[in-house]
This record gives sequence, structure tokens and C-alpha cells, in this order.
Amino acid sequence: MDGISAYHCYTDRGKKSITLNLKDDQGKEILKRLVKDADVLVENFKNGTMEKMGLGFEELSKINPALVYGKLSSYGSAGPQKDYIAYDIAVQAQSGIMDATGEPEGEPSRVGCYVSDHLSCTYLGTTIVLALYHAKKTGKGQRVEVSMLDSVASVMGEKVAALNCGENASRTGHLHDAWAPYDILPCADGWVALAVTRDSQWASFCQAFGKPEWAERYPTNDARRAAYLGELRPQLTELLANVTRADFDARCAAAGVPAGPVNTMEEAIESPHLKARNMLPTVVDQRVGDVLTVGKVIKFGEGTEDRFTTAPLLGQNNDEILGTYYTKEELAQFQADGVI
Repeated sequence: MDGISAYHCYTDRGKKSITLNLKDDQGKEILKRLVKDADVLVENFKNGTMEKMGLGFEELSKINPALVYGKLSSYGSAGPQKDYIAYDIAVQAQSGIMDATGEPEGEPSRVGCYVSDHLSCTYLGTTIVLALYHAKKTGKGQRVEVSMLDSVASVMGEKVAALNCGENASRTGHLHDAWAPYDILPCADGWVALAVTRDSQWASFCQAFGKPEWAERYPTNDARRAAYLGELRPQLTELLANVTRADFDARCAAAGVPAGPVNTMEEAIESPHLKARNMLPTVVDQRVGDVLTVGKVIKFGEGTEDRFTTAPLLGQNNDEILGTYYTKEELAQFQADGVI
């Protein structure tokens, strides 16, 4: 966007920014001074980087025994791949999630978002809150770590369970291992998702779409699974050929059947429901103006949410934060020396 990273505008909204050259001894001393008053430090350098600079947990905890030190890495600090580096696609590949995503006869597929980044950050954030609570009660900080690979592997429990039972754990396309119909189906103006997990839901679906005889013909999940690909799915496809996504959604909602339209991203950002939950707020960026972003998942009580502040410029808050510890003259000298 006019030379400004849209990803930066999203990921760094609500944050403050300082610059600090940790290869410089003065930069290291500044960090140590900040750590003395800090609750949490988070880093995602390659394993051993902070330790080589004398800024690992063992050193920093001597300055602040209550410090919670959060470490995020590709593969963790132990194991044969601990010194490897990776991005999301490599982590997805090794976790098994790619083998579980896509059509049975097709290629393995990457999940459509940076799932390892989002999962690992969520896990680390939760872990830090727990460690911080412990530190506030005991005065003792600790080092906590999360790896990207561990995070994605953690959501593969259903596939691991299938292996325990001697069942197929590879990709099944849109279908579910246990339930039917649980699928993405074509309709008059696009695609829809249908997830029937109870016989009562199936009966309600059949009634809503004028096919009560299907509820008698396929009364149980076992019956629906056995007939799904060869018989039931073609009938559903024929039925929905003249049904729009909006009509499908309305009928299923009224019948209490879990379902919905498959939205494009352009349609998703216009969702009245997401807008009502403030999940698509606009942030006024100081360089490019209005930027559509993603809102806060966690909602607290009945109060209104604070608005996100704009993503900062690099080092924008140097004076505000470092000025608590150093004079303007000292900061100017640090800048001249390439320390900040």
C-alpha cells in the first residue's frame, strides 16, 4: 500500500516500537536496564543467539528474578532439529497436517493461512500469562518456550487417534472420518458446507428441503456413511443445484442444522455477523489512512473495546520509552553512535 507493508499494518497495530542494536555493548546495557523493570521478555531468535550475546534467561534473571522469558522457535530447544530454521510451509509439511489436507487422490496441501505462526503465538501468549501469574504470586520468573512444529502437531490428535485404531489418517478431502453428510457441496451460485452429526439434524434437514423420505431411507449415521459417495452425495448435489447459498443458509439455520455458505474473502469481510462482533475494524494508519484489519477474538464482559492504535514507525517510541531512563542528550548520542 503506497510502499507500506499491509502485513505490518495488521501485525503491529496496537504496539509500540523502539530500536536497539544488541551487537553493541551499550545496546545490551540498555536492554538490561529495561529488563530490570519488565514483567516479560519475548524473543524468537535462532537458538543460542541471546545466550551468545549474554542476554539469555540465566543472565537476565539475575537482573530481574521475576522475569518471564518467552522463547518461540521453529523446532524448540531440544531434539535433533533444534538448530534448524523454518517457515510455516516447512513446519506444516513435517507436522502431518499437509498429508491430512486435500483430496485423497490429489497432492498434499498447505492450510490456507500461516497456521504454525498463529498457533504458536497463541500458545506462547497463554503460557506467558500462566507464568506471569506464578511470578506475581511467588516472585519467581521462568523461561517458557513454544515451537511452531509442536504447535501444529498438537492439533493432529484426531489423526493420531485414527492411527491407534488402525484407520486411515491421510487426507479425506471435505469428508469427515466419522460423520455423513459432512461435506462441501456445489449449489446454484457457489458452494455450501453441511455438517450433520446427529440423526435428528438429518431429519430436520430432510424436512427443510422437502425430502422426508431420505430420513427414512438413511436413518442412521452408519447408513448415511455407507451410501454417501455412491448414492447420497449425488442426490444432494442434484437437490442443491437450484438452491442459492442464501436460501440454503436460511433453511438450515431455521432447522437447526450446522451449515453455511462458502464465502470468498471479499464476501467474508462484508459479513454482518463479523462486523457486529467488531471483528473487522478499520485502523487509521498514520501513513496510508484507513486500513481494514482483524479484530480481537477475546471479548471481555459487556464493555466496549478499545480501538487499535496505528502500527508504529520504526523506533517511533524511542523517546517515550527510553526517555524514562536516559536524558535527551544521551539518547541523541546513542542515535549518533548507532545504538538506537
